[in-house]
Amino acid sequence: MAIVVLVVLGGHTGHVTGVEQNLFVFFNSLPGALRAPFRALYSLGQLWAVGLVVAAALIGRRWRLARDLLLSGVVAWVLARILGAVVAQHGSLTDGINAVTRMGTSPSFPLVRLAVVVAIVAAASPYLTRLTRRIGAVLWIVLALAALYLGTAYPNDIFAAIVLGWGVAAAIHLVFGSPGGRPTTAQVSAALEELGREHRRCAPGTETTDQWGHPHGR
Repeated sequence: MAIVVLVVLGGHTGHVTGVEQNLFVFFNSLPGALRAPFRALYSLGQLWAVGLVVAAALIGRRWRLARDLLLSGVVAWVLARILGAVVAQHGSLTDGINAVTRMGTSPSFPLVRLAVVVAIVAAASPYLTRLTRRIGAVLWIVLALAALYLGTAYPNDIFAAIVLGWGVAAAIHLVFGSPGGRPTTAQVSAALEELGREHRRCAPGTETTDQWGHPHGR
């Protein structure tokens, strides 16, 4: 699915719709005094992604997870560069929008930095708490808005980066596996049958404590 969407978005590059133009102009025309905070937010998403890799490797000692996150970021970076080169060869200049570039770089397809951040955050999501996942999602959304303000990407470039990052993370999960969440009652029942344990039915249980206050499942 990611490949199909990226092909469509690559062909769409250079053909800006009215909605895309209005969205880009709105953020890109905000006062220049906001440059410092937007640049800080632009860097925050990347720091968060790097922090996930470092935390997984050094703090949690989860080397396989650190490998998956690092590999996701590297693959997303390489593919984003390749896509950008391919699109540029076929003429990817977007007409009709005068971008104010506040980072010294012109908009590119796709936004490489966002693709890397989304890939790492998406690859880490099955291992993170709900709050941490939400923080990661908010950060890459903020990074996307900051890119519009700084003039480093058009809406099409941002959407392509998100799809690319998501696709890379999905591929990494497919190759190396990822947590599948809690097993269903049917899966638990099938596992018990394979182990030769007789049972009448399976149902979600609650955690209780024994007479000494030690928790145990019921």
